[in-house]
Amino acid sequence: MASILNNGGTFYMCIVVLKKCGECMFKNTVKNIGFDLIVPRMKVSHYEQFYKMCTDLVAEHTPVPSNKLYEGLTSKMRLERSLIGGGLLMADMRVNGIQEPFAMLVTLDQDVDFKAPDGVPVNVASVLLSPARDGNMHLSRVFRLTRLLKNDDLRNKLVEAKDEAAIQSLLLNPDGWMIAA
Repeated sequence: MASILNNGGTFYMCIVVLKKCGECMFKNTVKNIGFDLIVPRMKVSHYEQFYKMCTDLVAEHTPVPSNKLYEGLTSKMRLERSLIGGGLLMADMRVNGIQEPFAMLVTLDQDVDFKAPDGVPVNVASVLLSPARDGNMHLSRVFRLTRLLKNDDLRNKLVEAKDEAAIQSLLLNPDGWMIAA
């Protein structure tokens, strides 16, 4: 359970970790809104190339075949709802074959036209897979990741970051990013 406390204008997020039989029921906060794979400055020039590279990378880290991921993530309905706007793409799907969620964060080395409704090319993208059984938990993850990445200051700094370590340090910054999510 998480709550936000106000202490004289400074907000703190308190995390209460519930335990059952000595095992943590929830992953730690960073994992809940963190990423299993971070790819800085991916070199792509077209959205189809982006999806192919991403699905190949995700398939290396999950038991889900690349072609199944590509087919699912590039369906017309998913493509349309993945474009959040403001240069952000949030591709997500629930799949059979995984037991835990898998999240990947990608920054692009150049802006790429994904035909977003707002006309803004994409420079930051996230791919989120959740177990098929997760239902509302999947939607909660999508919401939290989208909320985190919609932070303009954070997104601009992510685009400027040169490597994975720089991106990780931005995501762990206690001065606002984590509380925003």
